[in-house]
Amino acid sequence: MTKDKLKDYIFEILNENDSNFKDISLDDIADTIRLKVQSDEEYLLKLESREESEMKHRKKSYISLVLGIAVLGLFDFDIIEWEDAEIFLKKIQKL
Repeated sequence: MTKDKLKDYIFEILNENDSNFKDISLDDIADTIRLKVQSDEEYLLKLESREESEMKHRKKSYISLVLGIAVLGLFDFDIIEWEDAEIFLKKIQKL
């Protein structure tokens, strides 16, 4: 089953049970289904393959590693103080 067929299938199932939702919309470009429940809260369901998810995670890890090395380089060359380096490194960890 392709991602588009799976997305359409889930959308159909949700529409069959639409009494639980105020609104259900499908965004084919972003591969998402937006749900608005009776309490006006909105939820977003994102469909991506495991491979896509792992690729994003690897890319994010690589970027964090490069940024971390850059911050340590700034500290090594006495461009920033260790306290500032720690702040930057903690922010990079949260990426």
